[in-house]
Amino acid sequence: MIHKLEPTNYHRTRDLFGPLRDCHLCIDATIDGVNTGHVFVDDPDSPRSVLMLAKEGTYLAGDPANDAFNTALKERFIRWMIEDRVLWAVYVDVHLSGWADVLPEILPQEIRQLPRYHYLCNALAVDWRANVPDGFVVRRVDRALLDTPGLDIPEHINHWMTYNWESIPGFLENAFGFCTVYQNQHENRVVSWSLCDCISGTACEIGIQTLPDYRRRGLATLTAAAAVDHALSNGFTQVGWQCDRHNFGSMGTSEKVGFRRAHDYVFHVCRIEEPKTKPDEDTNGD
Repeated sequence: MIHKLEPTNYHRTRDLFGPLRDCHLCIDATIDGVNTGHVFVDDPDSPRSVLMLAKEGTYLAGDPANDAFNTALKERFIRWMIEDRVLWAVYVDVHLSGWADVLPEILPQEIRQLPRYHYLCNALAVDWRANVPDGFVVRRVDRALLDTPGLDIPEHINHWMTYNWESIPGFLENAFGFCTVYQNQHENRVVSWSLCDCISGTACEIGIQTLPDYRRRGLATLTAAAAVDHALSNGFTQVGWQCDRHNFGSMGTSEKVGFRRAHDYVFHVCRIEEPKTKPDEDTNGD
């Protein structure tokens, strides 16, 4: 048996997620109602097993030996991924090792493991204002930036805002971001951007993207540092960052900014097919 919880009851599942909450801020952000997501349980009044579909991943917690719940989950994933094609891929992290054992029985396709790192920062390690190169300017991602005439803004920025925050106004009202703009007589374009993914209390998480032609110039460090500086100067005490373990650019950028590795975890990835335009799986660096 499986039930979809009403958002007002998401708090009933908080304790079930245990240490998953330490490295996935989006769990608390979803429970708090800051970011949207979907939560499914075996019993809405006294849940024993839980599945969360959050903006940053999918999370299983509670009792992995709940056979009725697991069977219902399998039926759901078959419908979501095979029949209705609502999901093309899921990235699952689990609380309790028993969930990893039963995942092949729940997910409809082959599973691969994607090792990941979770970083945290509570003090900036770089003076980004002193390192802005000639021809570049760092700006906050706000309405004034978005309405700047002639500014070339990558579509990925709009996608990021609307995916994590439901809409551009939702992002502007609830989150923050910074970007680096390259300006000359012929170009006026955003070339690197760092946006907030999720917020819970005084903690937040950010990501970073840089156009390929502008990487390895220190722009990712510059842009991410501006976002972290803003966060720590406006009431946030902790900023998070996630990346794949093979993404050395992202790892190097985070450490230059002042992030330190806090947790290792694994996403269990199940894909059905590649979309024509695949969402970015990871942050990139300098």
